[in-house]
Amino acid sequence: MKLRLIFAAALLLVVSCKYIDFIGNDQVIAEIGGRRLLRSEIESVIPEGIAPQDSIAMFRQYVNSWVVNNLLIHRAESELPKGAKDFDRAVEEYRNSLMVYSYEKLYIESKIDTTVTDSEALDYYHRNGHRMTLTNSIVKGRYIKILQNSPNTPLIKKLYRKEGEKNFQELMELCHNSSEKYLFFDNWRELGEIVRESPLDLHSAEIILKGKQYIELDDALYTYLLYFSEVRPAATTPPFEFVEVQIKEAIIEKRKQQLLRDLEKEILAEALEKNLIKTNLQ
Repeated sequence: MKLRLIFAAALLLVVSCKYIDFIGNDQVIAEIGGRRLLRSEIESVIPEGIAPQDSIAMFRQYVNSWVVNNLLIHRAESELPKGAKDFDRAVEEYRNSLMVYSYEKLYIESKIDTTVTDSEALDYYHRNGHRMTLTNSIVKGRYIKILQNSPNTPLIKKLYRKEGEKNFQELMELCHNSSEKYLFFDNWRELGEIVRESPLDLHSAEIILKGKQYIELDDALYTYLLYFSEVRPAATTPPFEFVEVQIKEAIIEKRKQQLLRDLEKEILAEALEKNLIKTNLQ
């Protein structure tokens, strides 16, 4: 009952008193070029329980949008050339494309094996890795950001490029207690991802790493220490572990394409067997 009262109030705002029409028991709110907007359509999109003023605002907005959209349709129908209004073929082609896409997707999902073993991925890498190229350098190593006036900064500078478990544990403890931020990583990372945490830009870092495997720089407050135990330069072949996920995705994609080829052969053979294909080729 409350919703009906809200609609009654809204109608007074948007509908002229001399224009009230009904289809059955449903009130016509607006009409343009034979298209009618019914009250029931608007009721279906306005949530129950919202404030009266919000219901009225939504009501008016819906009507205004409907009117503008249908005025544009009316104008297009009257002014577009006849050929530009013939959408039947385009709609049919789009419908067919959607059906084919949906069926192919369903077919693939019912048959695809998404398990790719490490040995399959490694074999793919050995056969195709030479075609893969790194866009930017990738690295393994350490990144440390520490206040210049920290009492541990000199000792960290001495340790951050040293290998060995004892040095590593001491460095880790020092960084944990006194650094602003640190990252020790033994998996391959994009160089840009690491230097983004420093004042250095990627291009400058690429140039520095051509001559050495570490970078030290300062800004107004902090010292940045970057040491790279391994570097794979840009324009070289990436290591297997860096592209393993990408390779497994590529293998699955190849399986999908093979399934689609199998589907085409299957439906063609079935159609020939059932004499469903008729051609008139000279």
